[in-house]
Amino acid sequence: MGTTKKSGFTILELVIVIAVIAALVGAVAYERNQANKTISTSPTPIVSTSPTIVSATTTPAISPAPVAVSTATPDPTTGWKSYANKTFAYTIKYPNTWFMDTSGSEANFTARAGGSDAIGGDTGWANYNSFNGVPGSTPADYQYVNMMVFQTSKTPTQYFDSIYNVPSNTISNKTTTSIGGHDALQFSIVSPQGMGTGHIALVKVTGGLMVFNYTYSPSTGTDDTAIFNMMVASLSFAS
Repeated sequence: MGTTKKSGFTILELVIVIAVIAALVGAVAYERNQANKTISTSPTPIVSTSPTIVSATTTPAISPAPVAVSTATPDPTTGWKSYANKTFAYTIKYPNTWFMDTSGSEANFTARAGGSDAIGGDTGWANYNSFNGVPGSTPADYQYVNMMVFQTSKTPTQYFDSIYNVPSNTISNKTTTSIGGHDALQFSIVSPQGMGTGHIALVKVTGGLMVFNYTYSPSTGTDDTAIFNMMVASLSFAS
């Protein structure tokens, strides 16, 4: 009888095949595991967290342009009246509410009765329309300024020494100064010899001397020296 072949795998062959497959699967699993270990153990790069310093540019503050401030002293005689004399070439201011007597203002030098001096330019200013000095009938606040030009070659100081600087007169506030560019002398006086109580300014001019005399009632009057000083200080002369 002939031998009959059996088809299919024998048990041994099947076992071998399964073993080979298992080995392959194991090998693949091992490779994957090793790859995962390599990835997980790689050092993580350190990222610097240091802050970035940004340099800030500061815009300089712009200072406002300085404002010019006027330092000029206001003129206290603003609004006052003004008088210009042609004969003696001067201009003077006086209070807007005052009166002025110009009846002899343009008169040139003439000899006066009872005296040896030649006098001209007689002018008067008063806060009332009266120019008789300080009569008893005038108001208590009466103020009067008169000016005469004496023909003399004396300086203000020389004229002061010859007329006013006597023992019977009380002199105070004597000041040597310049008025309108001319040499001058100002002082206060109390005199029992008819010169009264008041203030005097002597101003040197060509050919003579201007004598300003401010009087008031010493018992009841107002001694407003500021007005007198501002009047005299306002003097200006034609060149």
